[in-house]
Amino acid sequence: MTIVKVELLDDQAAALEAKAAAQGWSLGDWFRFIADQEVRPRKGRYNLAELIQRCDPTAELSDEDREWVGLVHRLKTGTKSQASTADGIQSE
Repeated sequence: MTIVKVELLDDQAAALEAKAAAQGWSLGDWFRFIADQEVRPRKGRYNLAELIQRCDPTAELSDEDREWVGLVHRLKTGTKSQASTADGIQSE
């Protein structure tokens, strides 16, 4: 492993730290992630670890997400509801 020292102005470092923190990363981890993206060729898709890293667990669910979660729950439990016609499943 190689250690790289980067000298930045204080405001540049603060801006980069804020950008990394907004994504839930330390500055060092964020730099390693960016470096990996630059070096490793993209296959056009993400692996599970990359998707999890990009996920924001505090984000609000969209209406579409809430419908999907409800549909999955109804399918797993066998529950039928009036709302199921809205997501393409006909209630009996």
